[in-house]
Amino acid sequence: MRLFVSMILVGGLGLPSAALTLNVLVDPWLRFRTGLVPPAVVTDEVSKMTLVERLDHGPQIVILGNSRARALEPRYLTRLTGKRVFNAAVAAGTTADAWVFVHMIDDRFPDPARRYIWLVDPPIGSLFVKPSLHHDARARPHLPPGVPAAPTVLDRVADYLSADATSDSLRVLLKCVRGCEPLAYEPDGGIPGLSGRGPGDGERLRAKLRAQINDMRRRPYGGGTARMRYFAQLIAYMNAHVAPPVLVLTPMHPDGLAALRRLHDTRRRRAVQDIRALQRRLSFTFFDLTDIRRFNGDPNDFSDLSHMGVANMRRLVDYVVSHTRGGL
Repeated sequence: MRLFVSMILVGGLGLPSAALTLNVLVDPWLRFRTGLVPPAVVTDEVSKMTLVERLDHGPQIVILGNSRARALEPRYLTRLTGKRVFNAAVAAGTTADAWVFVHMIDDRFPDPARRYIWLVDPPIGSLFVKPSLHHDARARPHLPPGVPAAPTVLDRVADYLSADATSDSLRVLLKCVRGCEPLAYEPDGGIPGLSGRGPGDGERLRAKLRAQINDMRRRPYGGGTARMRYFAQLIAYMNAHVAPPVLVLTPMHPDGLAALRRLHDTRRRRAVQDIRALQRRLSFTFFDLTDIRRFNGDPNDFSDLSHMGVANMRRLVDYVVSHTRGGL
């Protein structure tokens, strides 16, 4: 009986210990930054903070936003403006991500003439702080005020005692057995090889649009004072330290826009109202480019309802550059 109990105790302690060791070494959620294999999560913000650290000169224009803005080519914007450009947009980017990059870049390269181009979409002002930011010592000094204190070592260990962490570790290892490559960016934050990509397959796009439209449901916008507070504070910071930013409400595929109207969805109208309200007390240029007809966009140059191809993004950039007051 004692032997049986001892075996249970050893097994009970040994399995969590082995799982913890595996999870710390693989580090799928970037809690300990071991760097032995690529993480399980897309960590654009970590990759791009590293790129900021490697910059020799401060960018004169910085792109902010989420995955929609990642397709904006810094080199194309440089070609139009003659200025150094860095793309700091990240997957699922929030106000917290923008806050970190604005302060990190401005602290390292103070420049009162710097311009920020911020591509936004509803709901405006999300302050969700990703674990990869919260756990990164480079980001923590630049997080918005009021964000909870940094996790302790015990917090990080507790994260890695979970079954979800072990599952992600095994998934990462399996992927790397097949050949894993870290997410790569150009030194200016651009996506390598983007300029050579053409429109996607038309039938695949139509199928994806049908699926996404079928998933649409009426839901509250989720904006308002609580969300907009930090969004407004960041624009106020830009007004005090750099040139007035340029805000762009990102486009939608015409089929998706028509579906939203049929569903009486007011998220984009509310987003425009919230941003226009901020213009009464803050200085920035705003373009509502929800409708691609504003910049002669091509409905075939989308990969889904809200992600455009290179040609459409260049049309959008052409429009913004030519219509920004005082130029970029």
